[in-house]
Amino acid sequence: MPLLPKKLLVVVLLQLVILASLPLYKSLNVAVGTDVLLEVTPVISHSTAEGTTVVLVYGGLTQLTSDLIGQKVFVAGEPVFVALRQVGVGWVPSGASSNKPPQGTTYIRGVVAEGNAVITADGTRARLNTNRLVVRYGIEDYVVAEGTVFPSGMGAMRAQVALEEGGEGVLKQLFVDDQPWP
Repeated sequence: MPLLPKKLLVVVLLQLVILASLPLYKSLNVAVGTDVLLEVTPVISHSTAEGTTVVLVYGGLTQLTSDLIGQKVFVAGEPVFVALRQVGVGWVPSGASSNKPPQGTTYIRGVVAEGNAVITADGTRARLNTNRLVVRYGIEDYVVAEGTVFPSGMGAMRAQVALEEGGEGVLKQLFVDDQPWP
């Protein structure tokens, strides 16, 4: 066998091994990540053949107010690190920064969807007349099977989220009145 096809075969096999290991890597991160319970409010978005998409609004995490961001300025599209603290069985935001928190801090990483500033033509940041940020974490959409019944008088809903090392959240399970749902 000529040398070129052998090299090509090795490259292709290496790519297949890398692609096959990505889901395993993600599963391992979810398994060893820090689990937190976050309060959510479900909003039914739309139905498709695959199921109903429920948009989860994460209480104090979706809209960060001035008591969490202080005088910091954030532009849409920038990363934001939200420190969390445990209150009872749930977790709530305790601060926000554009920098990764110190070691030992439990935090979730998001992206600013609506900031409190814009970048002007000369490249400077101009603060907007708002004291809040809208943040997305990549865990807002949850698809439930078509025909899933939403509990009548649905009580408190929480989301179990695994936080990976870099603060990325992975939605693991929803709970209604402390019972797994659906």
